Order: sequence, then structure tokens, then C-alpha cells
Amino acid sequence: MDKIKQPVTLILLIPIALILLIVAYSSSQTYEQQTLIPVMKSLSAPDWLRTAMDQISFTYAGSLVSTQSLGYAGFTEFFLRKGAHVVIFFSVSFFLFRLLIHLIPSVKKAAILNLTLVILFAFSDEFHQYLTGGGRTPTFHDIILDTTGGILGLAVAFGVFVRYKKQRENWGRS
Repeated sequence: MDKIKQPVTLILLIPIALILLIVAYSSSQTYEQQTLIPVMKSLSAPDWLRTAMDQISFTYAGSLVSTQSLGYAGFTEFFLRKGAHVVIFFSVSFFLFRLLIHLIPSVKKAAILNLTLVILFAFSDEFHQYLTGGGRTPTFHDIILDTTGGILGLAVAFGVFVRYKKQRENWGRS
């Protein structure tokens, strides 16, 4: 690796490393250590929001998700947790693509490696939760959710890359 790429590579590694450390810490905690339900029970939602939440009911990983089955706090926590899956894996994928495109000249190879690593990370996260136990329920559904976040992150990173590349080409012509 040439001397110019080394500092940039290290800078691009920082957000990935931070996110991976946060995920490793989070997935090592039991459900009881990280539940938000006690805090959310102390908060009050407006009536119109409670009415809207009461209308939502579906099955996720074989379990009913509704205010009737989980309560308002549990229902809200479900969406916060699943949203966190998407946001975290979006972020990992976005920053990972930035790093890989810096290291690998082929966009296609960088994208394939990115997606492969994101999926492996999703599997390892669920496996880590399995080993942790303590009320954590690793599911294949969460791996799908993580992968979806990763695909979205890759798509946005790719879009940013294409736009940046076009701008650089236009700057070179002026």
C-alpha cells in the first residue's frame, strides 16, 4: 500500500471499527441489561398515537407484534430495536464500501465483497447473541433485516460514489 493510501485507509477504518465495537458490546448484553421498556413506561404517548398503534398487528419470527401482545412500551421498543438493526448495518455497509472502493479498483468486486462481509457480520452478530443468551433471541429474520440495511447502505454509498466520480470528471474538463 502506498504512503498516500495509508492515512486515508486508517481514517476510513475509524467509523467501521467504532460501529463494530458498539455492536459487539450491545450483543454481549442480556435483554434485561438493555431493555428500554422501564424508561418508556414512564413516558406518555398522545391518544391519537395510541389509537394508531392499536391498529397495527403482524407476526415477526413467529411472534405476534401488537400493543395488545407487547404493551405500548414493548411495541415501541420492538420498532426501535429493529430500526437499530437497519441503521447499524446501513452504516457499516456505507462506510465499508467507502473503504473498499479506496482499496479495490473494481467497483463490482468492492460491492460484492461489501455485501459478503455485511452478511457474515449479520450472522456473527446473531451467533454472538445466541452465545450471550439472557433473553436474547437470535433469528434468521434479523439477519434478513440486517442484510436489507446493508443493501440500502451499499446503494446509497454507490450513488454517492457515482456522483462524486462524475463531479471529478466534470472538474477535470473545465
